[in-house]
Amino acid sequence: MTSSEEETATPEPAAMPEPQPAETAKPPKERNPGKTVAIALFGLATLLFVYHLFADRITPYSSAGYLRTYLVAIAPEVSGTVMEVFVRDNSRVEEGQILFQLDTADYEIAVAAAEAQLASAGQSIGSSTAGVSSAQAAVTEAKANLVNIEEQAARILELVAEGVYAEARADEAYAERDIGRANVEKAEANLLQAQEALGPQGNDNPLLQAALADLDKAQLNLLRASILAPSDGAVTGLQLTPGLLAHANTAVMTFIDLRDVWVVSYMTENNLGLLKAGDPVTIAFDVFPGQLFGGTVQSIGFGVAVQDTTAAGTLPSGIPGKSVTSGDLSYPVRIQLDDVDRPKGLRFGGRAGVIAFPTDNGLMNMLGDFRIWLASIWNYVG
Repeated sequence: MTSSEEETATPEPAAMPEPQPAETAKPPKERNPGKTVAIALFGLATLLFVYHLFADRITPYSSAGYLRTYLVAIAPEVSGTVMEVFVRDNSRVEEGQILFQLDTADYEIAVAAAEAQLASAGQSIGSSTAGVSSAQAAVTEAKANLVNIEEQAARILELVAEGVYAEARADEAYAERDIGRANVEKAEANLLQAQEALGPQGNDNPLLQAALADLDKAQLNLLRASILAPSDGAVTGLQLTPGLLAHANTAVMTFIDLRDVWVVSYMTENNLGLLKAGDPVTIAFDVFPGQLFGGTVQSIGFGVAVQDTTAAGTLPSGIPGKSVTSGDLSYPVRIQLDDVDRPKGLRFGGRAGVIAFPTDNGLMNMLGDFRIWLASIWNYVG
């Protein structure tokens, strides 16, 4: 190619750069729901741990509470064949109501024999003993009633001293005891008057005194053949039927005194740090789900039994009868129910949750009330 041709040649156009695609916006980073839930659960667990850490002392709670009351083993004081049973198992009774009746034939014969012996003693001294016999019977009955009154009064006075009953109950107990003693004194005065009517020789006659003692014993045994309820309550564990031979001092039924009931709640040593007698409590019985009742700490147990099986020549474990890591010991806390809140339908041994408020921390106390209410509902649905 000549130079002229090179000059006339058309230059090739420069290659155009290829268009670059526009940069697209990065999509937003997706949230991990599992991580969010994990954080929320961790936060909740932390809050619950902190609450439990402080609540153990500020609002101590226990689900191991049980209803308690006085139990009395009903046993006849004399032996005899059961003639009639007037109550049914697990039935309510009133104070003084007859529970069952023993055969009185032998005891009536004993009374008649004692009266005859008394009359014979009267004939030996030339005096009539009819008035003495009836007066002696009145003394025996008055003394038997006084024994029951004094037993009831002693229990009431003990509860008043512990703060369970008001002082007015003590005044009533004293009044009833005074009336019982007055009745005995009146009966004894009538007996003395009847004895004096026999004359100076008859009143001090040894035969007469022996006859009076035998009559007193015979009449008392006759009264004991009728077994009465010691107070208002209920009978359970009935093991009686007509024709059965009941032996003296052998229990044939259990009497539950429903007048005085309390709750025994078992709490750990950590729970007892601030707790003291007189602190208010809230009680939730399993039989009444969702219902809360008031009470007061009456006393705190000073000790519990632990089993120490340490052999001779060895060292005891850190906690007798338990391993060091098996948990805290629990101590019984006796709680008296408020009279105004005491529900009907409670049964001996019924389970209850208890939360106590030894401080005036409003927030913790409010959370404590909610906690025991929630636990009551949970126990019902669970």
